[in-house]
Amino acid sequence: NAEYMGHFLSVYFFSPLMLPVLVGAGCFSTLLCVWKLYHSIGKNPFAVDARQPYVPIPTEPAAHQAYLKAKDKHIKCVYHPHKIPAPLDAIVIGSGVGGLTCAAVLARAGQRVLVLEQHDRLGGCCHSYSGKGYSFDPGLHYVGQMQPTALPRQLFDQLTGGQVDWAPLDANYDTVHLVGRRRIPIVKHPEWRSTLLHHFPGEEATIDEYRRILEHQLKYVPALLVLKQLPPWLCRVLLALPLLRWPFRQFFKYGGRSAADVIYPLTSNPELRAAFTYLWGDYGLPPNQGSFAMHSLTAQHFSKGAFYPVGGSSEIAHHMIQTITKAGGAGLVQARVGSILLNDKGRAVGVRMAKDGCEIYAPNIISSAGLINTIQLLPASVGQPLTSCFQHWQPSISSLSVFVGMQVPPDLCLPHHQEWVYTDTDFDGLVASMLKGGTDKLLTDGWPNFFITFPSVKDPVAMAVAPTQRTCTLIGLMPYEWVRAWQGPHTHRSHAYEQWKQAAGRRLWQQACELFPALQGVTVEYFEVGTPLTNQHYLAAAEGAMYGLDHSVRRFTPEGVIQLRPAMLQIPGLLLTGTDMFMCGVLGGCTSGWLAASALLHRSPILDVLRLLQGGLLPAVRRVWREGFE
Repeated sequence: NAEYMGHFLSVYFFSPLMLPVLVGAGCFSTLLCVWKLYHSIGKNPFAVDARQPYVPIPTEPAAHQAYLKAKDKHIKCVYHPHKIPAPLDAIVIGSGVGGLTCAAVLARAGQRVLVLEQHDRLGGCCHSYSGKGYSFDPGLHYVGQMQPTALPRQLFDQLTGGQVDWAPLDANYDTVHLVGRRRIPIVKHPEWRSTLLHHFPGEEATIDEYRRILEHQLKYVPALLVLKQLPPWLCRVLLALPLLRWPFRQFFKYGGRSAADVIYPLTSNPELRAAFTYLWGDYGLPPNQGSFAMHSLTAQHFSKGAFYPVGGSSEIAHHMIQTITKAGGAGLVQARVGSILLNDKGRAVGVRMAKDGCEIYAPNIISSAGLINTIQLLPASVGQPLTSCFQHWQPSISSLSVFVGMQVPPDLCLPHHQEWVYTDTDFDGLVASMLKGGTDKLLTDGWPNFFITFPSVKDPVAMAVAPTQRTCTLIGLMPYEWVRAWQGPHTHRSHAYEQWKQAAGRRLWQQACELFPALQGVTVEYFEVGTPLTNQHYLAAAEGAMYGLDHSVRRFTPEGVIQLRPAMLQIPGLLLTGTDMFMCGVLGGCTSGWLAASALLHRSPILDVLRLLQGGLLPAVRRVWREGFE
């Protein structure tokens, strides 16, 4: 019988006669799932425009302090059982931008959502902190696509009531500093091409081809979003059928390769290669290891300029949590979740708090804590098999961060742009040499590459409130292994750790002062250094990872894209959001939140916003077809 069945399949099922049947079945299944996804089922979260006239942040000293106190009441509401609203529709673990976005979308749909954050303030990587009167944003330095007409800005505005303003940076938003060679300014379009040609005359064809590839990749981002939302089995059908897989193959044509594999054949000029690939630090993997999909989306993200949130990154959490509380929800801090509760049928039904053992129940649990942390919250009988299943997904590289607050002369001019410093054009070689040399070589020779930015000069509120104060943030990538021996309770680090941390931070500051001699004359009033252990403690980041899971080539292959999705753990009632589900960055985290909310609401809230803004479904579809998700 088995032999006969094998003969039947080989002759009939795989014959050309079956192709129309397979294509028809694939088309029908696709249309059915798309209809279920985008058909108006349930309440439209965005039937009404939530934007209100923007209310500027006061800068007069007394009024500004009152504003900050009012903000703290929203983003620093400490956990207590009596503050838990009931009944709950959903619980979100973690208040990163992905978790807050998902919670805010659900709140717009009328759901009561509880956000639980282990830190002492909401925001995740988008939180702000203060020291000696200086304010710092550890995780957000600049964001693209925040011009008023951009779709990401319009989506943001619907979740914040239009109360987060975005200050545009200079046209030259980044500078690539090749030490001992030259500085290459990176500017927004349309000046990007002419600026590069000024620095690389005769490379017109190379620059145009690079730009063509970037635009090709951006055009097929909707295919990536489709694969994140359709059932995995249907995704595999679409990728297998020749007549249906074309748009997906166009995305993976370049996206499933490394940045070096796509870019390096375009030119042999090492400095032009560096100008193309410098932003690998934005996702943590050098060109030979990082995915071109991630590279291209990052490059395109800033192509029309960069922006900074007025008042600092905590403004995002401040206004999103108000959207959540207006619907009856809450956001509580110092609220570490100890475990996710499953019923006898294996469905997620609630969480148990680590502090007091309090059990909180809701029909849906959304984890914004990252894949690795989420698995650790599950019962061992469930979590251990999942750990083995997903062991190929590893945390990204971490970093050492230096935060400096200084008094400066009124006439001191510091750049609005970010400076990416490299001591060589071989970025993969720099990383390999750093990892091989270890901490001793680092303290002696300095950091081979690092990032420097001056947040206060980008924020008009900071400049108005404290005109003679400036802040500087320095970031140097480093592996968790360098500090693993010192892991343990945050309040009981060894003296050797503190000595090393300060020495590494001072070395990085010394290099910054050499690049910007004007810094040598300032009065430093605040100096703080963070390591991977700092990230692990305050952000609960696995191994202090900067960007969640590694943004490797594997992550953007068809199987990687299909696997990393909100329902990837296949536990009923439990969804994941955050950068692990889509990609790193503020908009990457936001998109993951929209995807998770879409899975819960059984509709596309992004399309709902477009329908609201464009005046109907067909105009919304035309906009996406014409402009994509810009």
